[in-house]
Amino acid sequence: MDQGKICGAFIGLLGGWLLWGAWSAIVLQIQQGASITSIFDIAFSIRVMSALAAFVAGIAALIELRGGAWLAGISAFLMGILTVAMITTGADKSLWQDEIIILFIMTALFLGIMVARGQAAAEAEAERTAHAGKSND
Repeated sequence: MDQGKICGAFIGLLGGWLLWGAWSAIVLQIQQGASITSIFDIAFSIRVMSALAAFVAGIAALIELRGGAWLAGISAFLMGILTVAMITTGADKSLWQDEIIILFIMTALFLGIMVARGQAAAEAEAERTAHAGKSND
């Protein structure tokens, strides 16, 4: 398994874990009598979108679909927006410290996927150049 697939698997697992956490929070809120519309505030919605993008990016990276790396980037970007918004609005540190850790992990995995993608493209170009040189001889 190459670096891109490994990073993709980890970001997919992270996205799945975040989706499971969101689902658990929704179920808990509904059991306590909250209406479904009151659960989906903007911060929660951004976190769910980020988790969903990460999960789909992981699947895409594992089955080598194009666009998986960019979905991982979108996921990290959304988590970054959420984290910055929480910090700038003066939210308590205990509320955004998890998000900042997740943001760093997502960003590192996105960069890992992009580096692997760049290395694969460079290797393909080198191979193509080597074959073109042999056919000209």
